[in-house]
Amino acid sequence: MKPDSSDLRIASARSAIRLSCLIILCTLIPLWKAQAQTTRPLTNDLSKPALSVGPPSESIWERGVGEGFRSSTQSIGLSAGAT
Repeated sequence: MKPDSSDLRIASARSAIRLSCLIILCTLIPLWKAQAQTTRPLTNDLSKPALSVGPPSESIWERGVGEGFRSSTQSIGLSAGAT
């Protein structure tokens, strides 16, 4: 016996309803378990680094520009793209 078009439409509608229910459940369950974030009290106890606006006290160079870096000099690198 071959299914007719009304049986196919009913099966398609049932599949659509099941899929809709699954999407709704997957959306609502995380929202149901969600909790608000706690706020921190405002305090002045947070340590902040001291910022200086003046020039550095010593050069990064050992004996002058181009004569090599001091051993205490730090460096940072940044690259992007293919190597």
